[in-house]
Amino acid sequence: MRKLQTTDVFEAARLILKIGVREEVQSVAMRAAENKDKRVQLDMGFDLFFGIIAKAAAKGAEMEIYKFLAPILECEAKEVGEMDPFELWEKIMEVASIEKWKSFFKFAVRSIPKN
Repeated sequence: MRKLQTTDVFEAARLILKIGVREEVQSVAMRAAENKDKRVQLDMGFDLFFGIIAKAAAKGAEMEIYKFLAPILECEAKEVGEMDPFELWEKIMEVASIEKWKSFFKFAVRSIPKN
């Protein structure tokens, strides 16, 4: 696995636009910023993760999520899809903490122009 990079912000912004979760990501990021309780933030992280998955499934964007995560996890997109969900979550948390993901997505959302 590798650390998050600047290029990942733009990939995340494109993914957020593609699957239409800008408002959801922004809402969770703002709520997390207001609440410093680690347990509540972890719950919000799960809400965001599964909210994105649910929206992506509805839009048929599952492979787009795999393509986004694959370079970060240093594997093929197909391998991301074949991972145990709990293993995937652990790997995502190894790459960055809830705080870092929160900051990452806030930055990604800000990089998307409002229509």
